[in-house]
Amino acid sequence: MRTEKYSKGDVITAEGDTSDSAFYLKSGSVEILGNTAEGERFLGEHSAGDFFGEMGLILEAPRMATVRALKDVVVEVYDLESFELEVINNPEKRAVYLPNLFERMRLICSLLRESMTTGTKEAVDETDFHGVEMPFLRPVVPSTIVSMDKDVPCEEVRSIRLKTRQPLRGAEKCVNILIQRFPFYIGRTSNSKILVENDFYIDDPKPNKVSRGHCSIEQRAGGFIVRDRFSSLGTKVNGEQIGKDAHNFVASLKLGENELVLGNAADRYSFFLEVE
Repeated sequence: MRTEKYSKGDVITAEGDTSDSAFYLKSGSVEILGNTAEGERFLGEHSAGDFFGEMGLILEAPRMATVRALKDVVVEVYDLESFELEVINNPEKRAVYLPNLFERMRLICSLLRESMTTGTKEAVDETDFHGVEMPFLRPVVPSTIVSMDKDVPCEEVRSIRLKTRQPLRGAEKCVNILIQRFPFYIGRTSNSKILVENDFYIDDPKPNKVSRGHCSIEQRAGGFIVRDRFSSLGTKVNGEQIGKDAHNFVASLKLGENELVLGNAADRYSFFLEVE
């Protein structure tokens, strides 16, 4: 393992490069970009504490995306031998890596179920598998990224806030969180810190309505989407059901207020997402 530093704007890996290393982001953040017929497409973002690039290393496949520094970053760089020795066989590093891996497994399952539900090869082709190395962000048709007035440019979408109108069970205050890091993961509090990591935990007593890894809020090219993380009871966004029992796992958010319901308990876990 060696440590490398990159300045803002530096390309760490380029799409099509040989995959001979995996990376652990010690500080800073990076963006993930894919090449399309329309030019570069933003696929996702990673920040300190995330691994990336290891799937290409393990599969000996060319890089499926470009990774570029959003700010000055420091990364640990592993070849296959050091990744196995210092990450897989190291309890501390393994505990950091496994939640990354399990999250990717959830998203692979959702993409596979979605392609099987449609029953057409075209649906599989439309799925963006750049996420093999990153957060599996499915491309969203530009007109559906955010429902907004045609006179309002995408660049004006600046922030998103998670709120409730009444406190959740056992809480004293309403939820009011300004989300500043994406993807933003929501799920049930559990004893496991390996199977799942969330940014917002919900204390959900049995019978559970919220899965350990339930849904995520992701940023897409000037807008936001909600993705069901292969939850047991699904997710509703503005009345649209998403998840393994629906036709898709992604719903776009509109400007202003959006309703988010976890599971089948609107009276129990109803949130609002304010897109500004």
